[in-house]
Amino acid sequence: MGKKTLSKKLMAILLTLISIAIIVIAFVGIYMQQLNKLKNIVPDATYSSEIDGAIEYRLSVDNTEEEAEVYVDDEGNIRGEVANGNSTSSEDWENNTGFTIESQIIRQNSDDVLNAENYEKTKGIIEKRLDSMGATDYSIRLDDNTGYMVVELSENDDINYLYETAVCTTGKIEVIDYQTGVVLIDDSHIVSASVYPYSQDGITYTIYLNIEFDEEGAQILNDISTEYIAYTNDNGESVTDYVSITMDGSSIYTTYFGEEYTDSAISVPLGSNISDEDTLNAYIESAQSIATIINLEELPVIYTQDNTGYLIQSNIDDIALLVLKVVLIVLLILITIIFTIKYKLKGFLAGIFNAAFIGLLILILKVLGIVISISSIISIGLLIFINVLFIKKYLENLKNETEKSYLQTLKSFYSVIFPIIIVAFIYTMFSVNSSITGIGMTLFWGLLIEILFNTIISRYVLSNINKK
Repeated sequence: MGKKTLSKKLMAILLTLISIAIIVIAFVGIYMQQLNKLKNIVPDATYSSEIDGAIEYRLSVDNTEEEAEVYVDDEGNIRGEVANGNSTSSEDWENNTGFTIESQIIRQNSDDVLNAENYEKTKGIIEKRLDSMGATDYSIRLDDNTGYMVVELSENDDINYLYETAVCTTGKIEVIDYQTGVVLIDDSHIVSASVYPYSQDGITYTIYLNIEFDEEGAQILNDISTEYIAYTNDNGESVTDYVSITMDGSSIYTTYFGEEYTDSAISVPLGSNISDEDTLNAYIESAQSIATIINLEELPVIYTQDNTGYLIQSNIDDIALLVLKVVLIVLLILITIIFTIKYKLKGFLAGIFNAAFIGLLILILKVLGIVISISSIISIGLLIFINVLFIKKYLENLKNETEKSYLQTLKSFYSVIFPIIIVAFIYTMFSVNSSITGIGMTLFWGLLIEILFNTIISRYVLSNINKK
């Protein structure tokens, strides 16, 4: 036996051992000691709501109204609500602000807002928010006649966080006079928002939300920076006039200006002196959620929020999932036995590589967090069938003992199933339905891994194992 042949056999043995390791990791896991107990460090699979269950929220258009004192300009436009808890008389407020104060009935949604176009727009904004905030699986059903909306969130996700931020937050951003409640800059002048952590020492961080204004908003910002300052009044008392940045009427930052402001953006500190990594990531996530809401504009329709989630139970429980896993393992073992009977050693190795390919696919689905639905499981079954046919055809071609046997198999086989690859790509890239995307993602990754795995490992080992 020559050195070259020996090295090829050793490489074939190594690749076979790697394949067996993939099978063990995929179906058993890797367990390490953590906090006095063994823990599997391989990520769990992410299942769709049709497998794992979901929490359903039912939302109705908010038709409430209330009487409030508001500022009204000369053109009849409302310029904010009078700040609560003030002892100053209405006459003084009018003198201070230049606006008149009227008592008006304020409706959460005006009649001109309640239409099918705005219901659909609201649904679309919520979907974009959920996507940006990392929701793995969700569905939204809308009655565009009444605006009634049902939102289903997967139990895989942080449901409370997604519901409160993506669904319940209207996203109305305003810069107001903290003392009076007058709106100084509304969100029509906001261009974008971003998040950045800043550290002077590389140890402690401050998380900033950077809000960028358009040219008119920047000019207003420049004007008010000379008014909202700390000063000494005529009585010799220290006084500070503040501005607040609010979201949906709640303050997220209150400040004053130390000097004339010339920038077109405000950097809002949302957390300071943070040194712990988990705390830092939590603040960044929270700030990024606010930035996402600002960048995707506010919801045109306001919904009632009863915060009641209804559990949607899945028909597939943990026992059913365990049975499916056992069936998959048994199927892969049977395929290996059948290949071994028909093709001897090469058949045995081909069975191992078939199982390793499926194991590698499962690992990639887990690591990438790809949602596994019922359709995904069906797709895995289809991939096993496709791969078995390919390996069988390749083993038959190996009997001809030609150097082109693998390329001939690859060309003839994948030219037939090429339409499946195209369909998988389309479903992966363009579908918004999680079940259809599950088919596409599984087939897309499965076929890609299958070609690479068979080309790199199966071909090398099966073509060199019996060479002398």
